[in-house]
Amino acid sequence: MAVELFSDFACPFCYLAEVGASRLESAGHDIRYRSYELRPRPLPLEAPGTDPLKRIGWDQIIAPLASELGVVMNFPAFGVRTRKAHEAAKHARERGVERAMRDALFGAYFAEGRDIGRIDVLVAIAESVGVDRTDMKVTLDIDQHAAAVEADATAASRLGLGGVPAYVVMGEPAPEVVIGLQQHERLVAWMERHR
Repeated sequence: MAVELFSDFACPFCYLAEVGASRLESAGHDIRYRSYELRPRPLPLEAPGTDPLKRIGWDQIIAPLASELGVVMNFPAFGVRTRKAHEAAKHARERGVERAMRDALFGAYFAEGRDIGRIDVLVAIAESVGVDRTDMKVTLDIDQHAAAVEADATAASRLGLGGVPAYVVMGEPAPEVVIGLQQHERLVAWMERHR
């Protein structure tokens, strides 16, 4: 049974969760990635540095976890809209390079400080993982995957998701949801119960 992972490319905990998801995929688990925008329009886009508590949380929680997992992460210098990044990831899925694209998107924002809300940046990232740049540009310009991103937002709303990362198993009588970054062993045990 597949586990759906709702995440956002501007969420540091999602980046760390996807490092674990990659390990799970390597072990044969089926992970399906779903879009979740932390700051969709028309919500205001706040700069990460405007809340001193976020910097404290970064230094005391996120940075040590990233270091433990071997992930290069820097405190973001700016906030970003991720709608187009989610569309780009869906396009990469169709081209068979979803995992590489997701890793590149997270790395571009958190390690390189690039604006993954810009189409030109997304096109360059796509090209770096083997997606034709013209193909990606046209796809993003015509909003080819906008409906799929919107469908994910609707699904997240129906599930009552208030944050990410969120792991979901669509079981009976109701879906089972686990929200937040999980220890690898605990997540594996939870997934094994649903195989």
